[in-house]
Amino acid sequence: MIPGNGMSDPNKSVFISSDPDVQTMKACSLLWENVFVFERFVEDVGNNPRLFSVARPLLEAGILKVVVSPGEKQLQVWDKIYYTMGKERFEFFEQNASKIVVQPQLPSDSEKLIAESTRLDLDNQKLVAGLMTSAYAGVERRWKTDLAAAARARGITSMPKTMKQALDKDLERLIGIDRKFMEESWHPWDEPTLRYYNRTLLTQSAVSSSVNIGLEDHPFYSAKLSQYNLDDAKRYLTGWEALLPSTGRLGPDDFAVQEILEIRKRSDWRKSMNEFAKICETVTENPYDPEFKSAVKDAYMLFTHDVIDKYRVSAKSTAREVGKAGLFTGISLIPVLGGIAGTVTGIADPILRYFREKKRQQTLPFFLSDLAA
Repeated sequence: MIPGNGMSDPNKSVFISSDPDVQTMKACSLLWENVFVFERFVEDVGNNPRLFSVARPLLEAGILKVVVSPGEKQLQVWDKIYYTMGKERFEFFEQNASKIVVQPQLPSDSEKLIAESTRLDLDNQKLVAGLMTSAYAGVERRWKTDLAAAARARGITSMPKTMKQALDKDLERLIGIDRKFMEESWHPWDEPTLRYYNRTLLTQSAVSSSVNIGLEDHPFYSAKLSQYNLDDAKRYLTGWEALLPSTGRLGPDDFAVQEILEIRKRSDWRKSMNEFAKICETVTENPYDPEFKSAVKDAYMLFTHDVIDKYRVSAKSTAREVGKAGLFTGISLIPVLGGIAGTVTGIADPILRYFREKKRQQTLPFFLSDLAA
């Protein structure tokens, strides 16, 4: 998964296909060498001061890159800015466009590949039916989300049963109208749409090996990722969520951007992230299922035991070097899911120091243990 330069080695980069948010941006920057976004990100981040405060140092460090359409050589930000962006953010993108922009190198026969893939998709009735089912579900989800937001805005937390029943009936009618319109007048998965998504996938595969997928796009991506040799980034992002509690962090947002930049400079970051990726890849559970996190924790526990067994030394030789006889007698008691250091501080700290200073040990359990410091 990492490390490496995203343009020379796409296998070590991730593409945020969904609308980026602070949590996703930070997590991806921790796990992958490079993070790619589409041009519309300029508008999103330009109108979101907090997202810009996270994105700016990542852009300046060369971690975050903006992918433009093939044929464009520079990000024409002046054509893509809303007045609400503000002078500072506008000037930043205008002055740095040439440094933060990436132009993907597509195959010479890319148009032929896109056309053929689109034709096959249109002929795949099972795929199209699944996409339509997802589109219908999206309509229902949006209506319910909008209704809930309207209720909150008006301070409505509950209502009489008869009123709720009437509201549910009206909501069902509105959803039915939208669905009928989709069926008769507008097909959300027609040839132009499928062509657009195939072009998007080809572009993403040119610069990365993993894609962070939005909820609306998941049905199409899940059916097509393997054809483009792309992985669903959720496997790694959810796996990271599973291991974060061992560092005392509640989520990616607990890491400051400057801390992320410092972590990436560590000599053990690359190796640890590669080990983490391999652990996630050994788990057979679906990352969208609740069991996935538990499976990642179990795989990490087994990996940690292997690390301890591999680098265990005799108590006698350790005592001579560390200066504490019998230091390793309690090593098997260290709770590995809490990191190598665990809660047995008196025993674990000297062991950690011994491995790090004497054995030059750099591996995922020690990396996570340091993040908890």
